[in-house]
Amino acid sequence: LNVMLGYSYEKYSAESRSANGKGFSTDLFEWNNLGAASIKGVSSSKTENLLASFFGRVNYSYKDRYLLTATLRADGASNFAENNRWGYFPSVALGWRFTEEEFMKPMTSVLSNGKLRVSFGQTGNSNIGNNALALYSTGYNYNFGDQQSIGVAQSQLANPNLKWETTTELNVGLDFGFFQNRITGSMEFFTRRVDDLLDEKVLMQYNPISK
Repeated sequence: LNVMLGYSYEKYSAESRSANGKGFSTDLFEWNNLGAASIKGVSSSKTENLLASFFGRVNYSYKDRYLLTATLRADGASNFAENNRWGYFPSVALGWRFTEEEFMKPMTSVLSNGKLRVSFGQTGNSNIGNNALALYSTGYNYNFGDQQSIGVAQSQLANPNLKWETTTELNVGLDFGFFQNRITGSMEFFTRRVDDLLDEKVLMQYNPISK
């Protein structure tokens, strides 16, 4: 019996700053004196995403004949709204090495390895950037007399209903080996289903403000 517990934390942060100018009286300044430009501009940005995970796994083997693996993950991503920030993804796998059974011993000279296995599990995907959150942008400027004021407006609507994309898989397999494993092979059957698919086109349709 083996038990593993773990925790992981990831933080992605990107920052940028830029300055520009045009309308210089001479090209000699180049970028060394942006204050000499008649038209100046500055900009900056920051993006930050956090991902925290708790996970556990149990492996159990009885007489190298009956095998069990069970896992559970709890993943939390900052790019979802608070009500859908966490996703929970279980999986379980069972194996039966039937060539270890007593009734199979007379056949081991021919069938040296035989294992039947079945597994069921779920995994999550949170790769949507900041499409679920409300965003605000500048650039909506207004003139009041001879004075220009910088305006801020919501450029993206929040979507609190977006949640983790979940992939569910079922797998049934048979492994076999003949004549001291000189001949080996396996047979597989599996199904895969994706729920709550995160599609950028769908996100853009939901958000009429996005360009």
